[in-house]
Amino acid sequence: MAEPIITEPLKSPSGMSFDLTFDIEEENRSKSNVPKRLSQLMMEKENKTPVSPEELDEKLKKAEERRKEQEKARLERIHAREEECRKITEKFGTLLAQDGKLEGEEDGENVKAMSIKQAATVIHNVTQGLNKMGANLKHDTSAPSE
Repeated sequence: MAEPIITEPLKSPSGMSFDLTFDIEEENRSKSNVPKRLSQLMMEKENKTPVSPEELDEKLKKAEERRKEQEKARLERIHAREEECRKITEKFGTLLAQDGKLEGEEDGENVKAMSIKQAATVIHNVTQGLNKMGANLKHDTSAPSE
């Protein structure tokens, strides 16, 4: 350990009677005091070469391509969800029309009668479609994994 250097007494209102300073040389410091991860980062930083403008342009182009691919995939998912919604809405409309026919509404005359088995199948399909949409929506809104 370095020896402290004691300076002359100070005449200040702060209450300090003398000042201690330590003369520590950087060469004498032990490298073991630096955490392993920090020393690795320091070594990587020393060995890192500066990025050239060409490399930077290439990285920017790749990032733009990834962004466009992600946007394209997102739009495809949106169109698929819209198609699923359209099919479910159509099936649900069929069920509402059947209900209207049974209730004796005026628009029910043009609706073809459906058996109970057919109605149960349509109800089952609507339920499955809604469950699938819910699962897909949950998957789409979860945090992306990388």
